[in-house]
Amino acid sequence: MKLSKDQITIIPNHLSEDNEFNVTVINDSDKFASFQLELNAPGLEDKSDFKWYKIEPKICTKKPPGSETEFRVAITKPPIPAYNKTIDLDVKAFSVEDDKFESEKIKLKIENPLPKIELKLLYEKFDKIDAKPGQKIDIPVIITNLSSNLTNVQLQLFANLPTSEANSEVILPTRPKVLNIPLEIPNDAKLGEYEFIIRDVSDNNYSQSNKKDRPYVKGILNILPHGIIELKCDNPVQEIPCVENNTENNQIDTVIYKLEFINKFHLEEAVDIDVHIREKNVKTIDYNTSGSFTLSSQQQKEELIINARLTEKRPLFGWKRQFTIVAKPYCKSNNQVKFQPKTQRLVLNVSPTIPFWLQLLGLISIPLLIISLFNYFTFPRHDAPVTSIGISDLGGTVISGSSDRTIRRWQVDDSWFGNNRGLKFEDILAKDSDIPKAVRVIRFLPKNHSVVAVGLENGEIHLWDLSSGKAIKKPLLEGKDKGNRVFDLGFTKNSQTLIAVYGDGNIKNWNISNIESKTKEVIDSSKKAEFTISTLGISENDQLPLVVVGGRFNKLGFWDWNNEKESEMYHLPYYEKKSKKSNLIQPINGQHRANASNFTKF
Repeated sequence: MKLSKDQITIIPNHLSEDNEFNVTVINDSDKFASFQLELNAPGLEDKSDFKWYKIEPKICTKKPPGSETEFRVAITKPPIPAYNKTIDLDVKAFSVEDDKFESEKIKLKIENPLPKIELKLLYEKFDKIDAKPGQKIDIPVIITNLSSNLTNVQLQLFANLPTSEANSEVILPTRPKVLNIPLEIPNDAKLGEYEFIIRDVSDNNYSQSNKKDRPYVKGILNILPHGIIELKCDNPVQEIPCVENNTENNQIDTVIYKLEFINKFHLEEAVDIDVHIREKNVKTIDYNTSGSFTLSSQQQKEELIINARLTEKRPLFGWKRQFTIVAKPYCKSNNQVKFQPKTQRLVLNVSPTIPFWLQLLGLISIPLLIISLFNYFTFPRHDAPVTSIGISDLGGTVISGSSDRTIRRWQVDDSWFGNNRGLKFEDILAKDSDIPKAVRVIRFLPKNHSVVAVGLENGEIHLWDLSSGKAIKKPLLEGKDKGNRVFDLGFTKNSQTLIAVYGDGNIKNWNISNIESKTKEVIDSSKKAEFTISTLGISENDQLPLVVVGGRFNKLGFWDWNNEKESEMYHLPYYEKKSKKSNLIQPINGQHRANASNFTKF
């Protein structure tokens, strides 16, 4: 049997390669044999249940004569409760197939155990921890578990101050954790520096439970002067003009800041204040204070007044300007006194004479006015009243005629970015040079919406092709109708007949079936009413086709225009219903068959 080392070392609770060694067993018998190892220590019973070492493999397979078997032995715990001592271990090799055994000795050095816990202050880079009398603080300590097991830690603070009980915590192996140690500074604590020690007071098998062997950390606690002077201001933001000061003295350009001081310090203190404007080169604001004062006892209150006023008139235009007045109090005799807050920020807003919203409204109205004027002068509008419009069912085309002797084409604009008029100008179909008189009426051709009929003030009827933008043929006009204005136009459904009514009461039936040819259109028939006609409607009933006209004096007439033999004009009578309040002309009510027997000739 051979051992790889003569001596091994073990540190309790700290395993390493120093506590391991190899054993080589040689089979010098004349038969197959398997071997085992066993370790014994002085003072330890042979059959003790205490497990303090490991062997791999526990038992080897049978090996032939002359073969070698290697075992790995690791000492996991000290076999006896002793530290800083060297003992001899007996390593014994034996076989179940043979009664013979062989043993060797190896020295085991048992070192002192390492600390299980390492302590550090979280803020160890600072020499001191500042505190004030009556203050409750937490001292954070970083705890690192150096062992491989869960460890219970109890930290306690020792100082010349009353301390609380120990804080307990279970720490995972190798993972640092922060534990806060609470400390309340007594109200009567004297100023100065105090050394404190935070020590682990738990029972973690420290050597002989000696306090010096337990982990600890030191620090300095610095007790600062205690007490403050509290500063308050209920109106830190003021505005000029000041409505509150709008009295008979007209002090609207002056504001008053009231600062209240509350003495929470233990001593009598003389207090003064330093006031300045944060913005540089401000010459329009003047200020003054009510002067220094003395706080004679704890909790006493004193008030200090700061007056700020404008030295010049407010500007007429511009925006609201903001100035910051910084008030910094101080004690004349004691630099250790703290003010809470250290400085008081006072805000002064100076508004122009004309409110900014009114200026903004004026600025906005200028471009709106310019846009309105631009639209007014640049929009392609008619220069005279619009007398008639025609709307196409296809494509949303709108044709307008005006007394300015122009015909314009528009497009219905229903897009997301469409203008507020809902119409988009396309072009001018006819200029004043193309039309001799004002336009009275415009009608689309039913079967061909690219053609419109235009009636003029002088009795002419023009047919315009919207596709080409040109007139079709010569105007429809009889010599006797010259100067007789066209009041209304109407087409039959087949677009072959155009019916026109004139100012003198004439109704004419124009045949436009050959609108594309160069031949002149003729009048198929005509009839004259005894009143001025202003509007017409066409009824193409198979049994009784009629042209219905209405005009002056509440007259309503019917013309059987399709009856070549008996082409008559009929009058629908009205009756007058008298009333005390007003004279109302009502039509005849009731259901009557529309035939010639119901009408009166005229």
